[in-house]
Amino acid sequence: MQADWVRSRLRRRVLTTFPFSRLRAQDYRNRLAHHAGPAMAYPLLDEICSAFTTTGAMRLDGAGTALLFGILGDLSRICEKAHSVLAASEVSLIENEAALIASPALYRMGLAPLVLDLAEACLGLDCFYLGATLKCEKADGRVNGTRQWHMDIEDEKLFRILLYLAPVTADGGPFEFFPRAPSRAIKEQLNYRSGYVSETEIAGSAPRELVRQCTGIAGDAVIFDGAGVFHRGRRPVDRDRYSVTFAYCSRCPLELRSSARLPRRLHSAFLATLSARERQAIPPPRSF
Repeated sequence: MQADWVRSRLRRRVLTTFPFSRLRAQDYRNRLAHHAGPAMAYPLLDEICSAFTTTGAMRLDGAGTALLFGILGDLSRICEKAHSVLAASEVSLIENEAALIASPALYRMGLAPLVLDLAEACLGLDCFYLGATLKCEKADGRVNGTRQWHMDIEDEKLFRILLYLAPVTADGGPFEFFPRAPSRAIKEQLNYRSGYVSETEIAGSAPRELVRQCTGIAGDAVIFDGAGVFHRGRRPVDRDRYSVTFAYCSRCPLELRSSARLPRRLHSAFLATLSARERQAIPPPRSF
């Protein structure tokens, strides 16, 4: 796994360094120009795609989330089940292969037809499904990891759906982000390439009034471009935050991390249960 990690990081480093970065940019523009995106079946999907392009993120209520994932039953029961899986776990993070094993139905939600349509429309390219990550953000007072401001770096755009599994108040660790335009300005001012940015650095680059905060109840979601906006999960104060994130990138990303790829045996067994379109959205397996 270490060798795979080194290769993926080296690939991204090369592709983001001149002159390869210029070739990558040209290739990216060509792929965008030749991609025929899917037709949006509902006005809501057009609204989400527009917000993704202009603002970089959009909050979605439970009704919109249910439509997107094609859930005909009670969305709250799905959230409660996922919440119980995470609450009963000895770890606070269950990602990709562990999430597939722990909750196959929840994992497969990320392959819903409308979700794949929307991901490809927002990315402007055919997508890879990077899996689901269940997470419990403990109200432990720490400010570390993704509780700090950052942008994701695995691709030019990253389509993410953050689904709340329990109510999230202003003191419960809500998702926060700077819209796309201020994020570009912050990136240029800080000469940002990767890593986490402190509150002090952010405050010196953009006024706090520009930050948008997404609270909600179980079943509400936030759709955002992880590579296009500075974002964080605010430090939870009064309660733990329970969520699941579904992630998508293009099929030629800057970096395809090993954590986003299933081991070969599980990969083969899972693909055998999928449709042709779903199989195309699954990244190649790890060899271990």
